[in-house]
Order: sequence, then structure tokens, then C-alpha cells
Amino acid sequence: ISRMVAADMKQFYRVTDDDLHVIYNGVDSERFDPNRVASLRDDARATLGLDRGAIVFALAANNFALKGVAELVRAAEILHRDGHAFTIVIAGKGRAEPFMRQAKILGCAEHIRFIGPVDDITPIYAAADVYVQPTWYDPCSLVVFEAMAAGLPVITTRFNGAGELIEDGCHGYIIDTPRNTERLA
Repeated sequence: ISRMVAADMKQFYRVTDDDLHVIYNGVDSERFDPNRVASLRDDARATLGLDRGAIVFALAANNFALKGVAELVRAAEILHRDGHAFTIVIAGKGRAEPFMRQAKILGCAEHIRFIGPVDDITPIYAAADVYVQPTWYDPCSLVVFEAMAAGLPVITTRFNGAGELIEDGCHGYIIDTPRNTERLA
């Protein structure tokens, strides 16, 4: 599902180039049409209780540690310290408590909202200005492709196969490692 996974298959399983064909995840372009998603923005922000003027970052995941939520919290601390108005909305069924403790210690908890699992991710994209996934590993993140299809710029890492289709500085940004929270911020 990505050149990154193909390289792993060659390295770890000795699969030959002739036996590998990369086919990226597909996205429902009607469901995530940018005009359709943008038309949901005001309602989505109101439902989530978000300030109309704040910058909203979104992340959707179930394995919060693997997807870089701890690093995102550290980046939030940097943004908070620098006086930025923003909210990070995190959807998914992962355990929020350890990350909220971390955010409270760092003094940026008021900027982070864990909303739990959602049946429809579309309103999350509609409410967001940027999709961020500072992942430690993702073969090829479907949510990244959905967010891009919905018209959002994306911040992710080189450990995400979906990053292969992002032109750094054009469709978003690719950071080398989630550890670089300064760059993430």
C-alpha cells in the first residue's frame, strides 16, 4: 500500500520487485469533496464547541502512542508558550488519560480535546484547518488521504507511507521524526 511497505517487504521478506505492486488506499471523493466538507464547517465547529477564530488541528487514531499524540502534546506546549490560539481535536478510542495528564503538566491542557470514537469523521475534517498525524509508523494512513481529499493540509512524518504522496510545503509538511516537536510545532 506504499513504497515504504514495498521496501520493507524486499528487506525483511526478500520479495522481488517483480512480485511487488504498490496500490495506495482509495478515498471516496464524493464523501470527502472539499466543497461539501467546507459547507459543514460552521455546524461542525458549533457541535464541537470550537471557537470560530481558533486554528484547529485534527487527529484521528486508535493507538495514540503509535500515532504520536505524546509528541503532539509537546508541540502544543510550544505553541501555547508562544501565545498561539489553537485547539487540537483528537478522535478515536485510545486512552486519553495519560496524554491529558501530560498536557496538564506542560500547561497546555486547555488546547487539547479528546472526543472519543466517532461514527463519521467528516465533521472532524470540516471543523479542522490542518490534519496532523506525527506517527511513529503507519503503512499508509487512510485518514491522511481523506483529510487531503477534504481539502486539508497535512502534517505527518516520513514513517507514514501516505507521506509519499505529499509534496512537502505544498500539500502539507513531512517531518523526519515525531521527536522533533519544535519542527512539528
